[in-house]
Amino acid sequence: MTRVLVAAVAIPLALLIVWYGGLPLALLVILVAVLATRELFDLAEKTGVRPLRGLGVFLAALAPFTTWLLAGGKATELVVQPAAADSAASRALADIPLWLFMQWPLAGALIPIGVLTAVLWKRAPGDRPLAAAAVTLFAPLYCGVLPAALLVIRYAAGPGKSWGATWLVFFPLVVTWLCDSFAMWGGKAIGGPKLMPTVSPGKTREGLLGGMLTAIIVVVVAVVMFKIAPFGEAPADSRQTQTNELQPQPTLDMVVPQELSPMPTMDMSYFCARAASLESDRCTSAFR
Repeated sequence: MTRVLVAAVAIPLALLIVWYGGLPLALLVILVAVLATRELFDLAEKTGVRPLRGLGVFLAALAPFTTWLLAGGKATELVVQPAAADSAASRALADIPLWLFMQWPLAGALIPIGVLTAVLWKRAPGDRPLAAAAVTLFAPLYCGVLPAALLVIRYAAGPGKSWGATWLVFFPLVVTWLCDSFAMWGGKAIGGPKLMPTVSPGKTREGLLGGMLTAIIVVVVAVVMFKIAPFGEAPADSRQTQTNELQPQPTLDMVVPQELSPMPTMDMSYFCARAASLESDRCTSAFR
């Protein structure tokens, strides 16, 4: 009964937050990532592995937050339109150059090095530092990066309020539930060799094939019936919302100062060299 009551409240609330988007949705995903990371760390500590809880939880929260900035267009909005920053945190983000937000792959590549360095500094050789580093790094990836994909799906239909975007988010969850359910029912009805007895005793290999086939059929039928737009293309209601509520997307002329705008015949190497030169001149004049 308790689960039914919680679901009756949580499901409509989740639908509303996903429909609204923005910071509330980002905070919800961050909360899920943090709670899941802490639970995974608890399981690891029961086996004698001591991950760096603070660092792992921070990285797990950082993944959805960064995804919200990039996928939700918040980074571009704050840099291109600094006047829209209505809080101290937003004004601080508005002072960060736009090109810095585009360096997230490099920052992501440095995270494993930072985690390993921190673990070797905080854990003695007898504390299984390599296992601690592995769990500290795996938890944010599994519990933070994967839930952050929800934000990518949500903002594929645009940052505005949209039931179409909400459908895009919950549709994979529904397909997954159907696949799991039909795999269990098919395993009990057809029988056959067990798939993973220690994890799900009711599922068989034949049931798994039945569940996957059901998921494929549901996806194809839904795409045809509801005319789901390709990934990255907003549904009709989302396009209307964006037309009424959002500013035009920034162009190169809006982001790049006039003195840096390249001529049509110039390639990007010239543009990058001019940008570096201007930045150097600004830094030199600041320290005079």
